[in-house]
Amino acid sequence: MISEADAIAEGVSKFQPQDSDGRRHFSVEDIRDTDEPTAKRSFASLWRSIHGAGAWEVNPQVVITVFKPHLVNIDQWRTAV
Repeated sequence: MISEADAIAEGVSKFQPQDSDGRRHFSVEDIRDTDEPTAKRSFASLWRSIHGAGAWEVNPQVVITVFKPHLVNIDQWRTAV
């Protein structure tokens, strides 16, 4: 499962419609009055909206891929690396 810090790093935060922090907020349909909104719950809501009902519960393995850009022309790449 995703951590609170990782959910925030993905660009969501806890559901507070009045926030103006530039992050996109998502409603959390399974939140109860006694539950506190979290970025993790917002991320779960986002995941369900993209992948469909039940997708969050499947808990698929996700791979992180990091790219490093080389800001040179293609003919200069071998000497720059």
